[in-house]
Amino acid sequence: MLALAREHFVWNVPKKYFALYPLAQIQATPNLPLHDIPSVALMTELFGSPRVVEFVDIYPTLAALCDLPPPAGLEGRSLVPLLQQPRRAWPHAAYTMVYHEVGGVRIAGKSVRNERWRYTEWDGGRKGVELYDHDRDPREFNNLAAEARYAKEVAALKRLLRNPGKQ
Repeated sequence: MLALAREHFVWNVPKKYFALYPLAQIQATPNLPLHDIPSVALMTELFGSPRVVEFVDIYPTLAALCDLPPPAGLEGRSLVPLLQQPRRAWPHAAYTMVYHEVGGVRIAGKSVRNERWRYTEWDGGRKGVELYDHDRDPREFNNLAAEARYAKEVAALKRLLRNPGKQ
């Protein structure tokens, strides 16, 4: 098995060489040029799985595919069920963390992403929060976090972000 990746996303790898390519969560961000990224919709159409996964899932997946027991305490989960049935139910979210410097101070941005929403808190929410609806706004132009009609989504994703094991 050959798995190739470039930086934070898979880079133009033919399907026959990289079975996990359709599962990589490729998402446009302000720091990543859009012309370098195939759209998630296109990847789903070509390769079949719209599910959100994390790169920490690659190791357990490779171990499972090679019939090797994963080490105790390993983060991530095997994606073999999605390789077998790309459109099966997958109730798992993906988590990311980035740091930005603002006014000489380094602050953390922590995000949780499910199939529809991405929710981010900057410095635990003290420096701002973001909510994006990927069904309607896949490029994240409209932050919905302050809109009262999305309070339910904000509360649910905030709980998920702060309690990752409680999915």
